[in-house]
Amino acid sequence: MFRKGIIFFLILYISINCYGQNFSIDSLLKKNNLSESKADKILLSLKNDSLKLAKTTFNFSRYFYKKKEQNLELAIKYAQIEIDFLEKTKETKNEHYHSSLYRLGLYYLYNNNIEEAIEFFKKSSELDIVKKRKGQSLCQLGYCYYLKGYYHKSINYYTKGLDILKKHGKPNSLIAHALNSARNAFKIKNKKIIFDAVKQLKLAEETINSNPNEDYFYLRIRLNMSYGNIYQMIDSFSKAMYYYRKSSLIAEENKDFYYQAMNNMNILELYVKKKV
Repeated sequence: MFRKGIIFFLILYISINCYGQNFSIDSLLKKNNLSESKADKILLSLKNDSLKLAKTTFNFSRYFYKKKEQNLELAIKYAQIEIDFLEKTKETKNEHYHSSLYRLGLYYLYNNNIEEAIEFFKKSSELDIVKKRKGQSLCQLGYCYYLKGYYHKSINYYTKGLDILKKHGKPNSLIAHALNSARNAFKIKNKKIIFDAVKQLKLAEETINSNPNEDYFYLRIRLNMSYGNIYQMIDSFSKAMYYYRKSSLIAEENKDFYYQAMNNMNILELYVKKKV
């Protein structure tokens, strides 16, 4: 009887402790009251609970990335701890690990650390666990190499990534990456690259048109402006004017004064170019 009583109180004690700890973490996150020192203490207390440790580092990483006073350094720190832990425990064949690699690549990219971003996007792109993440990682590699000025390399990665996102990606992701890919044409002005850019813009346009219930006004502004830029580049002024005006109209309807001004400047530039 005495032994049963001890077991009961041990179970009760463990349950209360676990509940209190969960409540404490959730409370800190909800109240926007988590500091680096608090986070480190919590992780130290979880060192013998592998499942909870992985989940908590993920939550901490997202917290510091999403909070109002964004702290990318801490988001990177806890995302790296999470990945190191998953690799140490050989938990590398699941969706969580694949997404964690991709997410850390994004944090490095947003923190302007292109080389580190490339490292993690490459790791993510080499996995076949989550097709969407693989496609996104390839496109992000395309973006990284665009920023570094390796435009042919950028196009190659974008092409591979977009082929995957056509089947496995969400429409807004496919559209955004297709528009970004087309920007390489403005850096490499040859017929093949321009033709490929127009193909990517048509892919974006078809995706927008096949999702009529979605509010893609910002992407439609970018799409039509990109068409205008392409046609201005090849001196097709009437087509360029058509797309700039279309883009400007969408911006005006949605009270986006920045893009309205940008399009008006493009139209003015087009008039000047025609007269020269």
